[in-house]
This record gives sequence, C-alpha cells and structure tokens, in this order.
Amino acid sequence: MSRAAGSAGRKGNRQVKDRAVDYCISHGILSEILRLHRGEVLGMLLEEFDAEKYERTIRILLLLGFC
Repeated sequence: MSRAAGSAGRKGNRQVKDRAVDYCISHGILSEILRLHRGEVLGMLLEEFDAEKYERTIRILLLLGFC
C-alpha cells in the first residue's frame, strides 16, 4: 500500500486503500473478513488511528474466532 500511496494525493487515498483491500482479497490475506466487512474496513482505514477502537476491534475479532 505504501508504494501506491506515495504518488497518490488526498483524493486518491480512498482508491489506494480500496486497491489494497482488493489485493489482499485476491491473495487470500484476510479475504473472508474483507469480503464480509469491506465497507467497515475501508471506513476504519480512512479514519485517523484510534488505539482504543483498534483494541476493541481486535477483542471482537478474537471473540468471533477470526484471530
């Protein structure tokens, strides 16, 4: 993602992250989660990082058996 982000402006930021999600899905990286929760994942990628929200998300994923 960082290679693509280097040349992308703010407008292209969402496109870069969308392509990164597509790449992960096509290469079997968290593909099931990304297919089911693509909108949520993109929303989180576009938000500023929030450590507490991240920790809550990880706890939920652990409870659901995804990690």
